[in-house]
Amino acid sequence: MSIAERRLAMFDALLSGRGINGLVEAAAKVFGNPVAVADIGLPMVAVSKELSCDPEWALVSREGETNDIRQASLAGDFRRVYSSDKTVVGEYPGAAQRYLAARVRRGDVILGHALVLERNKPFSDEDVELLPDVCRTFGYELAGDVDTDQLSERHGRLFDDLLLGRVVDEDEVSARARRARLRLPDEMCLIVARPVSERGQVSARYLRTQLTSAFPGCMGVVRGDDVVAVVNAHGAREGIESFLSRSVMADSLIVGMSYPFAGLHLLARAFEQALACIRLAPRQTGVVRYEEVVARHLMERASVAISPETFIHPAIARLAELDRSEGTEHLDDLEAYLSCGRNATATARALHVHKNTMYYRLRRIEELAGVDLSDEMTCFALQLSLAAREDTRP
Repeated sequence: MSIAERRLAMFDALLSGRGINGLVEAAAKVFGNPVAVADIGLPMVAVSKELSCDPEWALVSREGETNDIRQASLAGDFRRVYSSDKTVVGEYPGAAQRYLAARVRRGDVILGHALVLERNKPFSDEDVELLPDVCRTFGYELAGDVDTDQLSERHGRLFDDLLLGRVVDEDEVSARARRARLRLPDEMCLIVARPVSERGQVSARYLRTQLTSAFPGCMGVVRGDDVVAVVNAHGAREGIESFLSRSVMADSLIVGMSYPFAGLHLLARAFEQALACIRLAPRQTGVVRYEEVVARHLMERASVAISPETFIHPAIARLAELDRSEGTEHLDDLEAYLSCGRNATATARALHVHKNTMYYRLRRIEELAGVDLSDEMTCFALQLSLAAREDTRP
């Protein structure tokens, strides 16, 4: 079958109206190899019959990861797949077979990716050329499942008004929420998900669709590159971390999470907290809770009226001088200890040192700085000092 005939076969399958499963079966015949289509979060949307009974691919459907997928992630293949329409050829030592992969999109909205596994016959140059065309047919079929118009949502305008502080009266907010037929949990968290690298590879609108799928009943809108959503506070952090662990976007997203709150009239405050998480994040990707940045946020706001140096505890200056003169890392150890909730075991784990080593380091900090790390107020002052020090560094 020529490449033109193979393209025509896929077009005929699209017109037949057999859905995504019918298209995947047609693609498997066209390539002579098994085919799978996944969304951006990695769970399979459809697989050809040869894979439907394969235990390894059943695992992908449930958990989104196999050894080959881990290798592909480490090699940066998914980043390459989502950066252009070109076919990526994956081949790893010890892998069962090579694969071809290309992204599936409709217009500017990226919907997922397709895989062809080299099980039954070797790949040809025509296969590499053909896969992006096949992905276009998948895109036509999948696009109907993606909401690309946030203004069509009954809650969109209310959400924007709340975020921008245009409506703050609790009774008015409640009345508008009833008119919009919103059903929200009693206790909520607001999250802001932002791509931090390779912008444009992932549609923010599609990311919103993925989040609403992971958190049924959540309310969210797209604002620029950000997805802003309200989710149930119960299990929110675990849910977001689980979502990211299954997603090929995990290494290119940062998610800020507010304190729990009750009542939509508090949404603007929660929005400020979530944005502070992203702006002041101690790390570049993953989930950042407001608890982790509240001290930095306080220093940021206070520094408008007062010099941040005012808040710095003298012990911090002593440790900083020792770190400079002796090449030690007392401040890093102290900051890690305070960030881990003053839990020496968790700090040792975070710093990849033995627990006894961590206890020794903490005793040395107490001796050198003249502080008592068992005193809560002292530790709070030290944490504020470390946050203020971030703002005074050149």
